Amino acid sequence: MKKPSALEMDISRSSKSGESARRISTRKMTRGADLPERASEKKSDRADGEPSLRKRSLAKKRTTGSKKSNKTMRRVLPSDLSAQQKVALRRHSHHLQAVLHMGKDGVSDGLLQAVSDALHTHEVIKLKLLETAPGDRHELAQTLAEKLDACLLQVLGRMAVLYRPRPASDPRPSVLWELG
Repeated sequence: MKKPSALEMDISRSSKSGESARRISTRKMTRGADLPERASEKKSDRADGEPSLRKRSLAKKRTTGSKKSNKTMRRVLPSDLSAQQKVALRRHSHHLQAVLHMGKDGVSDGLLQAVSDALHTHEVIKLKLLETAPGDRHELAQTLAEKLDACLLQVLGRMAVLYRPRPASDPRPSVLWELG
């Protein structure tokens, strides 16, 4: 006859004493106490002494590194963005406030430097195009994006959303990586 496990004995004791099932499920159990042998102690299934397929795949994952490090190495250029990535970036930019304002000077050297610095810091920024800005808001935003090698994600009203990935030498993770 098979000896009852600790869990079975605990359930039979609790049913006799009237303890609720919910309390049984929340009680802490010792891991692996009822198992005949732990997975780490298992001998190889292969006759030649090689580790099992599962152990080999785990060892391979440890040596190749995590997925996180692989994603941070790969930078997506603004021209290579997929539609899903653009949607994710627009969704990310929804709660952002305008970082800079473009006024009557239009696309000037000072504005280009300020936008470039903001893009280096944040990757995704909102830019407010004031009513005094010369020209059409779509054309101004597109010109600005082209001069800075950025991607114009959206022009909504007088707000423009720009994206430019950080350089590969920057250790911080990309916004695209954080969005998934």
